[in-house]
Amino acid sequence: MNRKLLSVISIALIIVTVVTALPLSASAASTTISSGVKGISLKIEDNKLLPGESLVITPVIDSTGTKYIKSVVATLGDKKTELKINKKNTLKMPSKNLGLYTLKVTYKFRMDLPVTQSSVSTKKVLLQNYAGISASVYVVADMNAVIMKAKKIYPQGSKCSYIKKYSAYQCHAFACFMSDTAFGAGKPTTSNKAYEYFRATSKNGIVNSIRVGDLVRYRSSQSFNHSIFVTKIDGTYIYYADANSDGKCTVKYNQRIKKSELEKLMRKRLLTDDGSVKYGYIARYKNNYL
Repeated sequence: MNRKLLSVISIALIIVTVVTALPLSASAASTTISSGVKGISLKIEDNKLLPGESLVITPVIDSTGTKYIKSVVATLGDKKTELKINKKNTLKMPSKNLGLYTLKVTYKFRMDLPVTQSSVSTKKVLLQNYAGISASVYVVADMNAVIMKAKKIYPQGSKCSYIKKYSAYQCHAFACFMSDTAFGAGKPTTSNKAYEYFRATSKNGIVNSIRVGDLVRYRSSQSFNHSIFVTKIDGTYIYYADANSDGKCTVKYNQRIKKSELEKLMRKRLLTDDGSVKYGYIARYKNNYL
């Protein structure tokens, strides 16, 4: 076998290794994922997107690798798109279904390498002509749009005393309404498989586990049970929409409470909800990645 052929096979063996990268975290933005293959990586501008937004990705390949690339294809859901190398490409995310999606980018290498001599090892190299990178991307609720939609039915300062659809009253009815408006999954209950529950204890108020989009129930400082729908979180405060915090069923969208204060309230015993609930809890839509 001549020196030129050995050189070609050596390069191909380095490039064609099949690799799957670790999933990208939900909070990552403008991140470059290494394929584990020298000279090949994938840049993702932001992997948490609103419905219908575009995912921006760049398949990065060094000058040596480009000589051996035939095509780069992205698979998102059931849609495949051929990508331009070393340029930004956009993939439109689903406009309705929230949740986790797996992005797979496959690099296909040329089958027409300048091989002048046939051998078993050469055929093996040519058959192993793919490399892959996978990452997790998320379609998340547009909280501003959710609030605007909710305000058309329950404007700021309006009243919410009972909602028949949820068989719920006042604050809990409104929090259920907000959650359903955001995710379209009905009432957050333990029997609704679209939701999961996280329960506080007398020693742990689980406030650091709260996400935007959660329904949170706790014993208020006025010593009654209260439900809120979380709309924003920063380093100090939990921001939320609720009803009846004034005892008059009034709907408010601009509420906030310090995390430290909510932590204490979550650890207080609730007035009896049912036999199993003792302290505060979080009800979360399972496909909520906000």
